[in-house]
Amino acid sequence: MAAHDLRNPLAVIRGLSEFLLDDSLGLLNADQKNLVDNILTASQSMLQLVNELLDMATIESDELQIVRKDTDLIEPIQKSIFFGKMSADKKGTTIEFTPSSEASNLSIDPEKIKQVVDNLLSNAIKYSPPRSVVSVEFTTSPSKQTIFSKGSGIGHT
Repeated sequence: MAAHDLRNPLAVIRGLSEFLLDDSLGLLNADQKNLVDNILTASQSMLQLVNELLDMATIESDELQIVRKDTDLIEPIQKSIFFGKMSADKKGTTIEFTPSSEASNLSIDPEKIKQVVDNLLSNAIKYSPPRSVVSVEFTTSPSKQTIFSKGSGIGHT
């Protein structure tokens, strides 16, 4: 079975887990909720591993395609933050974003940049303690643009 064929069943497991956690079929007791939450977390981790495996296979086969577009770099960052807030809200974590005041229009692949920011942000959220603050900062200078996340968990500064 190809690795990309694993995405669909993982997405189904994830979706059904979220459906159960929403109490759509009735209230779950604490043990059931904990179990379904563990299933959701495991399926999200597996999906991330499958995506990383596919990314590595694409890179190693020299088939990685970069689709450059003139893009305001703040847009993919804000998209990542929007979706990251869903995970952060579950932990009571706040995401703070400090955008650069300078213009940030670049010829980039916005999807690849979003993927990088998604990874930085999800790790900062995942490894920060509940009810903490995760900061995303974007700075620019004449020669470079820098995006970084800062959490209070292990390995984040």
